[in-house]
Amino acid sequence: TMKIQNVQQNNTNFQGLHGNKRILKKLTPEILQKTGIQECADSFEVLVTPKKGCRVPCFFGAICGLFTPLEDLMIQAGKKVEKNKNGTTVLSGATTLQYSLEELKDYKRSLIVEINSMSEDELNISKTLDLEMVQKSFGQSLNSTDFISKAIDYLIDNASNDERQEVIAKLKKLTNIDYNKVDENGISVVEKIFNSEDTELLELLKGKKLNYSRDLDYAYNRIENDRFKKQVNELNFEFVDLEDAIKAFSMRAVEECKYGFKSPLFKMEYNGAKLLHLVKSLKQAWRFQLDFKREYGRYLSEYLW
Repeated sequence: TMKIQNVQQNNTNFQGLHGNKRILKKLTPEILQKTGIQECADSFEVLVTPKKGCRVPCFFGAICGLFTPLEDLMIQAGKKVEKNKNGTTVLSGATTLQYSLEELKDYKRSLIVEINSMSEDELNISKTLDLEMVQKSFGQSLNSTDFISKAIDYLIDNASNDERQEVIAKLKKLTNIDYNKVDENGISVVEKIFNSEDTELLELLKGKKLNYSRDLDYAYNRIENDRFKKQVNELNFEFVDLEDAIKAFSMRAVEECKYGFKSPLFKMEYNGAKLLHLVKSLKQAWRFQLDFKREYGRYLSEYLW
């Protein structure tokens, strides 16, 4: 471990930066601050290494540090640091992806935000899946679209039974997963689970905040397994578009999303009561309340009016 003040003549003072001394000297205070490396190394471990396949052949650390250009430096953060059997410094526990300096400058989230969002459970799930595509995306939070979508795809299509049981058990313990995330094709994790008709995966959705979308209606209507459909009916969905339209006192906005009232996922005892309470709580909106009751009262718990 090297203290930054031993590398650069400035006032920063943290020990979480690791790497070849000659390499670390290339990281000016401006680079450290702009990339978020300095902030992250205050609390966690940051490892700086040459990119694999570096353009300059390196046989000794000193030579490597002397000739490795900045664009070939890779940065990775982790919660632990240790020496492997070869005596090389490596990160262990939860770690982020590796980033080049240029990627860090343009990255939307800082290293410290990324590493703070991770847990040992997430790392264990990644190791259990042992997939290159999941390992790559695992550097991001488990709440990321890539990881949870690819993990569910893998569980549906490829995982062995033992692997399935272990991963599903771990996923159930995590409370911060957003199953409403959509992949690059616009398909949410919830929709993937509907399409799979897999009752074990459906268990993952119980007690989670689930947002309604029209695509879920289409997926629901394609379900052939009656037992699975019955279990879907036990889930509660939030009709966010309808709620937002009501909050805006806009009958036009309600009109644009009124298909939600006829969704098989809409429950009068849950969604109807919730929307009715919202309408009745509006201040100085008596005209909207009357119009809404006249047009859509039949979809709500009317006995509560």
